[in-house]
This record gives sequence, structure tokens and C-alpha cells, in this order.
Amino acid sequence: MSISAISAALSASYMYGSSSQLNKLIDKLTEDETSASSVSSASESDISVETEETEETEANQGNSDLMERAKTLAQKLGIDVNDNDDLDEILDEIQIAIDELMDKAVENNDESLFNVAKGYKSELNMLIEENNGGSVSPTIVYSFMDMIAEQNKYALGIAQK
Repeated sequence: MSISAISAALSASYMYGSSSQLNKLIDKLTEDETSASSVSSASESDISVETEETEETEANQGNSDLMERAKTLAQKLGIDVNDNDDLDEILDEIQIAIDELMDKAVENNDESLFNVAKGYKSELNMLIEENNGGSVSPTIVYSFMDMIAEQNKYALGIAQK
């Protein structure tokens, strides 16, 4: 047998073994609902699967904490919450209740009731920010807008010198 024949036989056996492992890997990724095109090795797929499971667990824990805080705020406002209510529905109901409370405080000129409603409103705003994935501080927004304004002045040739 020639060296090229031995080399070809080894290549064929290696390719067969690799394709078998590749098919197993693709099956595993499909089971775990991971895109096979997003990973390039077996170790990367294991990391990808572990990361997705960790992120899903953390998201569920974060959502349950957020849901509990929303339910607590709803109870403070006298809103009945069912176990099957969606977080967005609860937040909408809380918003309506706070708006009604603020209107009542303004109508009766009740400053203490207005301050209580403002406290509830700030708590609701924090819940909404967390539900939307976080917030950006007003300072950052203003500095960004200022930077854009300066760039526009420069582009238009009206920048102060």
C-alpha cells in the first residue's frame, strides 16, 4: 500500500468520525434550540447552552422579583391582582390608579395625598425602567444632545470661535 493510499484512508476515517461528531453536535444544539450556525466548536456549543440556561434562569428570577414588587405596589393602591395577570397589565392598572389619586389630590388641594401619589409614581417609574431593561440618566441624555448640537453647529459652520 502506498503512502498516499494510507493518507487517503486516514483522511476518510477522520472525516467519517468528524461528521458523526458534527451530526451529534447539531442534534444537541437543535434540542437546546440553539442555532447551529452560531457556534463553531463543541466546547463553544457547551458554553452557549450553559449561558442560555443561566440567562433564562436569571431572567425568570428577575421577572418574579419585579412581579412581586408590582403586586405589592398594586395592593398598596387597592388593586386586585390575579395570578394570571401580565406584568404590563398590572403596571397599566397601577398607572391608572396613581393618576386618579393625583387628580383627587389636586381637586381637594391635599398636599400630603399628592406627595404620597408622587412616591407611588416614582416607585412605578422604577418598576417600568426595570421592566424595560434599565434606564439612562437625564444627565447622559442632555450631554449627548449637547454633543449633537455642537456637531451640528460645526457642520453648519456656525460654531463660535
